[in-house]
Amino acid sequence: MESRPWRPPSGGQSGRRRERWRRPRGRQGPGRPWKAQPKIDNGEILASSEMFLKNLLEKLDLELSFESSLDDDLISFRLSGHDSEVVLANNARFLYAVNHLLNQIYYRKSLTGCNFWVDCNGYRRDRDGELRLLAGTAAEQVRLTGREFVFQSLPAAERRIIHLSLADEPGVRTESEGTGSNRRVIIHATP
Repeated sequence: MESRPWRPPSGGQSGRRRERWRRPRGRQGPGRPWKAQPKIDNGEILASSEMFLKNLLEKLDLELSFESSLDDDLISFRLSGHDSEVVLANNARFLYAVNHLLNQIYYRKSLTGCNFWVDCNGYRRDRDGELRLLAGTAAEQVRLTGREFVFQSLPAAERRIIHLSLADEPGVRTESEGTGSNRRVIIHATP
């Protein structure tokens, strides 16, 4: 078989474009080379995230106020106000979305990899306790009956609470099943 050099398609392409295809590019592609962003301390991240959250709530026209705190690598926001029902509607999907957004924006900028905890009217604190109790009850039922227990669809943060609370439980194991927003935890009996 005869080997021929590759040439760009000629149908309607100008010579200038073909020339650009032949020109080798660096790893970063055309334009400015990529630079690593400097890391910042958690105090600066707290100030920046407070401004971000304030602007987000204003743009969404939500009547909410918040308190913030910094404990080692955890930045906490406690929301409260007239529009709390909006934040907690649909199993607090908005609350978890804001938490996820803050973690995605600021985690890599931090010197020590800070995390965020966003709560509204104590919802997440109460929900964590409720999920731990529910997981313990479900694990006991699985141990007694030997049949698996399937939770309803849960956000990733709530599934994680169930997995962690049952990680050291004897006689049961957990796994997540499904895709996207339909992922749920299943508790299986172990021999």
